[in-house]
Amino acid sequence: MIKRLVLVASVCLTALVISSCSDNSTQSGVELGLAGTDVAPTAADNFDVEGSPYNRSASCDLVFAGTKYVDYILHKVLAKCDSVNKYYAYHGKPHSTATLIQALDNWCTSQHGSTTTIIDADEQQCSSGSGAYNVVTVGYVNKYGDLLAVYNASGGGQTKSAWGKNHYCNNGRTEGRTYSGLSAASCSSTTTTTTTTTTSSSAESCYGDYVRKYPDLLAVYNSSGGGQSIEAWGNSHYINHGQTEGRSACSTTSTSTTTTTTCSWPSGVYNYLCKHNECTKFSNRTRRWPSTRIQVSGATRSEWREGAMVANCKF
Repeated sequence: MIKRLVLVASVCLTALVISSCSDNSTQSGVELGLAGTDVAPTAADNFDVEGSPYNRSASCDLVFAGTKYVDYILHKVLAKCDSVNKYYAYHGKPHSTATLIQALDNWCTSQHGSTTTIIDADEQQCSSGSGAYNVVTVGYVNKYGDLLAVYNASGGGQTKSAWGKNHYCNNGRTEGRTYSGLSAASCSSTTTTTTTTTTSSSAESCYGDYVRKYPDLLAVYNSSGGGQSIEAWGNSHYINHGQTEGRSACSTTSTSTTTTTTCSWPSGVYNYLCKHNECTKFSNRTRRWPSTRIQVSGATRSEWREGAMVANCKF
């Protein structure tokens, strides 16, 4: 009996040693922290048959498990296993894009013996339209299915980042929508105004200083000024001779003052504007005014007028 137990223990120990000492040159998704039940990335179904109106790589419109890659929530990475020309993606993961990239690279190596081409990470490479890329506002749009649907239908020439920021600042905050990294500070803007003031010395002192500046002029004035004041004589000389001689007189000085004002949407104003401008008729969107001060038409109560006026900020 004792020998049998020793034998069983020996076998178990051997198995444990083999398991722990096995080749780990290729890390698995589990070792990288990916969920053990979802180690493999999703393989692409096909390309979007309807095409894309956006100026971006066609790979961005690949469909994975019935949904376009660009429509999945963050974090996500899209890649191709080069030797077999197959596309894979991780999406909706809490891991960093660096971790997901490593996992995809390991997948192509272990499953296909292939090198890997990383096509996109969190839609930065798939971003299209006017406006800078911002991972936070991309994540905000993808988080809410209704926003994603509106953007895909009418986002037009804006990047998802720019469209998402506009929506959050103009609508999302007051609707109670949230996303990590977005706050009132995300909607602040900075306006810089520069005022230049130019001052000139008066003729009474300016041309007198002009004469005194040049010893030859001062000598001539002292010897034959003809009864004129030094200022009047200097003015006449500069106009008739000094300019063409390259002499300088009556220089002007300029001073500039720069004022920087940071402004943000006041608390409560948007709710009021939305309510009293019937923005529900426009999918909860307010209309834009061309001026720098927004007036609510027909407002008569003082608190309405104050609440509806936003100074120094352009929207």
